[in-house]
Amino acid sequence: MKYLKYCILFCMTLLMTLLFSCQQADKDTITSDNILRSIRLFVPGIDNAILPETPGPYEDENIEIVFEGDPQMDLSAVKLILTIPNNATVEPALSGYTADLSQPYSFEVKGYDGEIKKYTITTRIIPSVFRVRELYRKNTAEMQFVANANLSVAISGEHFVLHSTEGVFRYYNIANGSRVGELSMEGVDWDPVPAPANGLCFYIASDEKGRIFASNLTQGVGHTMKLYYWDNVNAKPKPLITWVNTEAGDTGRKFYIKGDMAELAYIYFPIPQAKSFARWEVKGGTVTSQEPDIVKLNNSEFWDLNAMIIPTELGKETDYFTVSNESTDGFHKTALLSGKSNTVLYKSNIDTWLGFSSGLDYIDFMGIKLLFQTEINAWNWLAYYIKVSPLMKNPSSITDLGPYVIGRDWGAWTSVEMGSNPNITSDVEVRLAPDGQKAYIVYIVTNSVVIVKELSI
Repeated sequence: MKYLKYCILFCMTLLMTLLFSCQQADKDTITSDNILRSIRLFVPGIDNAILPETPGPYEDENIEIVFEGDPQMDLSAVKLILTIPNNATVEPALSGYTADLSQPYSFEVKGYDGEIKKYTITTRIIPSVFRVRELYRKNTAEMQFVANANLSVAISGEHFVLHSTEGVFRYYNIANGSRVGELSMEGVDWDPVPAPANGLCFYIASDEKGRIFASNLTQGVGHTMKLYYWDNVNAKPKPLITWVNTEAGDTGRKFYIKGDMAELAYIYFPIPQAKSFARWEVKGGTVTSQEPDIVKLNNSEFWDLNAMIIPTELGKETDYFTVSNESTDGFHKTALLSGKSNTVLYKSNIDTWLGFSSGLDYIDFMGIKLLFQTEINAWNWLAYYIKVSPLMKNPSSITDLGPYVIGRDWGAWTSVEMGSNPNITSDVEVRLAPDGQKAYIVYIVTNSVVIVKELSI
């Protein structure tokens, strides 16, 4: 009897389990939303599926797909696979999974409950092939260099301007290097640095519209920095910033202008000894304050006297490139820092070949992101560029910077040159040409050479 009782209890338990299991299996899962889950694009000539940089689900109705390829590629009938919720539909339905993405492609996702969400997909092709070619180079005699005085260059329209610590700025035709004239210095009032240097100006640069900026050097607290600008090579200089240095370090050895000062620009002055930088904001041609933001770097490795800040975007908290001064071996390393925390996002696994890097500039050219760099020591100089697109997208994924370094251009001082530069100074500036279809790169190595190159696709 007891055995029979246990058998009946077991059978009832088994029956309930089977009934419950059947109910679960037969129940349909109905998803009533209309949110696009994922997108995959297949393009002839590219092996893998192309995905948007931001993974789904997609609440935003505008979705951009960016990839490298031939900008003339035919996208009028490409394979497009959309993943949508269960029981949702796409209207209009894809014909054989093909879509015309040569122009913005719009469609709707209709959920199970009839609610509709509209989407538009656009594509942007970054050229996968580009070239940097040398236009010419000029030696010290051709450029009429003054020993140890020519430290930097600025590009303004179809001209480049050659800096001199003597306060004489000659400008040249960028297409062929022929000398055209000198900038007006009317009203410029700089105090020279103490002997033996006696320099009036230590650096010049330009904004993205070709305005030219120049500043004197201040050497510590209480010294006055004056920054002037020229609208173009034919214009007279205008004062922009007058600032009494509040920091225990030099300002004016290097600085950088990001943006168009007539609209919005930021001006960065590294203060190497203080491991900080001064930053001014310019709106509508006027600084918002003569007193800058002072930003501290959160790393003890930065900098030596040739400190540089090269921002990647326009904004107060944009990330920026620089070079670190490795205290253990004295060699520089290329680095990318966070503009929010001012800490290292990436630092090269390789030292600079010649030890010191004193020239750096960056351009986003049709989506191609390149960092141009110079190196120097007492005997040689080196100019090259780095494809930094992968590094900026995912810094932790780049364990070896070497494969991304392109076009190493070596040189050395010769008998026709002035000999080594004790300040180990060099510079590079890259700016988009007025036609927007190419960019100019101008390198200068003090006491040695000016090299002009062209970037195009």
